[in-house]
Amino acid sequence: IVRFTWWNPSLLERERGVFKVLKPSVPRHFAEDMTLLQRLSDYLAKDRGHVVGSKEIAETVAEARLLLEHELDFPREQATLVRAFRMYRMSSGIRVPRPITELCTPVITAMTEERGVKVTDAFRRSPARRRRIAEQIIEALITVPLLSPEKNSLLHADPHAGNLFYDERSREIVILDWALTETLSRDTRRRLAMLAIMMMLRDPGRVSEQIQALSVTVGDDRDQRKLIARRVR
Repeated sequence: IVRFTWWNPSLLERERGVFKVLKPSVPRHFAEDMTLLQRLSDYLAKDRGHVVGSKEIAETVAEARLLLEHELDFPREQATLVRAFRMYRMSSGIRVPRPITELCTPVITAMTEERGVKVTDAFRRSPARRRRIAEQIIEALITVPLLSPEKNSLLHADPHAGNLFYDERSREIVILDWALTETLSRDTRRRLAMLAIMMMLRDPGRVSEQIQALSVTVGDDRDQRKLIARRVR
């Protein structure tokens, strides 16, 4: 991350920003590391009897590899950042860095510089304000995506404290790092909302129904339905 200033022709003033730069050596070393890790997971997945859960290791490594590849896909992240900025533009108390598309390249993402502290460090001596921050986090990461009018809503998939700043002056949550994201369809969001409601109403039948509907399993899997119902009860 490299800070910079530039003359913004749209605002007719100097503006502070940051470059997120991909070091030239990263793609080469990353490819080698992922290849070695994949070979190791394939070796362990051969069920040699001495590794517990070895079959799941390959799946876990493959998923991690995909997520790390997204971290290095700067054009994808830039497009996502544009979409996220538009989605939160009208939301009170929530801010997303504005992408500076004029200065972006396939290995450099330019965006406005955002000031703040980690949400976990904000207003340490004020429980009331920290409760309000918690409400803002829920609104930013759950409510806005869940109630989005879009057909497929954008969801931040890496919301740890390092990616969540709090501006104590403007009282705004700042959501950073949009490399890892997912999209949720309207049907998925509707079922997630119903799941939350039925959990609060303590309705095991409806809770099981929504979990089954959200499952990746295709078709009517009776054993899975029984398992879900048993765990929910």
